Amino acid sequence: MPMTQRLFKFGHRTIGIIFNFFIFVTLLFAITSPNLILGDNDKTGSGTTLVTSWLLIIVVAFLLCTATFPSFRHRLKVIFIDHKLATASVVCALVIGWQVLFVAMVHPPIGFDPGAIHEALYNTSDPELRAYYSEYYNNLLLVLIQHGLATTFHTTSWLFMDYCTLIMADLAALFNIFGVWLLDKRKLAPAMYIHAAAYSVFPMIIVPTPMFGCCRLCRGTCWGTY
Repeated sequence: MPMTQRLFKFGHRTIGIIFNFFIFVTLLFAITSPNLILGDNDKTGSGTTLVTSWLLIIVVAFLLCTATFPSFRHRLKVIFIDHKLATASVVCALVIGWQVLFVAMVHPPIGFDPGAIHEALYNTSDPELRAYYSEYYNNLLLVLIQHGLATTFHTTSWLFMDYCTLIMADLAALFNIFGVWLLDKRKLAPAMYIHAAAYSVFPMIIVPTPMFGCCRLCRGTCWGTY
């Protein structure tokens, strides 16, 4: 075997081991997190919410039904495998609807860099803000992008900027799925399922930084066509 192939296999195997290790560590800490303790606990003084509790119960019930009832597994196969493209399309549409509802209901002002970028759209005389940009001038391009959006659409609201970020994030997913379609059409439905699952619990869509969305779009393009 040529040395280049040996090095490639060794690097591929090493990366896989490291990736699996960190995924296992993440899963371990997530399972042992006090936030998953039902009811009050000694560490935080509070437990999971009622919504989280019901979500856990539904997930456990779904897994038990899948493992116990063959007829239930057959129905799942018919829905998610036999008609996978139609089901995946419906799931993606539901996720997009959920994202729009989430952004509409939850669009709070955010501090740190997004807050400074947004404040610069209407408060240009604040000395603290000027001092911020004298130190973090790399964010001036983000201000110009948001200023262009605000000037074009005549609004500086957080909700509008959140929707811009949501659009860019979903475009990144679209480019990913399109790249999978170009490479292997048989994996199109699994790719749609994976993106729908990831984007259904993606809180960064309420961080109104359009350039960050552009970065997601570029990253999604590279990932999808790799």
